[in-house]
Amino acid sequence: MTTPGSHDVATTNINVEISIIECIKEGWEMFKKHFLILMGGFIVFFAITILIQFTMIGMFVSIAIMPPLLGGWILFLLNAARDSNPRVGDLFKGFDRYGMTMGVYWLSTLIVGILLFPSFLYIFGNLLFSPEFLSGNLFYSEFFEIYFFVFCNAAIIFLIFIRFVLFWFVAMDEMERGIVNVFNESARLMKGHVVSYLQLSILGFLLTLGGFILLVIPGLIIMAVFILAQIRFYLKLKEIKNTRIE
Repeated sequence: MTTPGSHDVATTNINVEISIIECIKEGWEMFKKHFLILMGGFIVFFAITILIQFTMIGMFVSIAIMPPLLGGWILFLLNAARDSNPRVGDLFKGFDRYGMTMGVYWLSTLIVGILLFPSFLYIFGNLLFSPEFLSGNLFYSEFFEIYFFVFCNAAIIFLIFIRFVLFWFVAMDEMERGIVNVFNESARLMKGHVVSYLQLSILGFLLTLGGFILLVIPGLIIMAVFILAQIRFYLKLKEIKNTRIE
């Protein structure tokens, strides 16, 4: 039973702001603490990914292996971000939840595919069947129109899908949840915090891009730190949203 005023406290907790600077600092601390195991995990994960892509049946192998491998990768990073004894073996624990990881992966792919359909339809109808394209005389203005439409479609997709961006974290952190429930939980957690997460993601993208432009190693380090920072953001959200006074 909740005590008087507990609803107000819960509502206040939901609206608590999360400091992205604090998330970045915590991500950096976890990166330093687990540097060796993180580097080992990065090498193993990307080596397997590259190996799969260069096999003769890469596409078929990728369909069967990449979703659970990606789930294991997320679990590995979750354990590092919460300072919970991460191990390289975590990379393969996604196979223990093969159905869940496959379902989450392909449902997210289906959602994005449906949202992208207007772009495909527009390009197919206005580009491939245009007399200018068939004659090889397509003007730059028409290319600009196509790119602008695709950009607007992508922006709409982003605004719709950002509520569900935590779905992989939820799926591997709370494995008892159903596939659809994973997306619902992500939307619940992100409510009221989309802007903060967006700021963290944009900052991480720009700094990572800058790191890769300078040298590969700084880019990889920045990318790792910001992935951990995003997970720290998720863990803080989870703590805030699940706080209740009994």
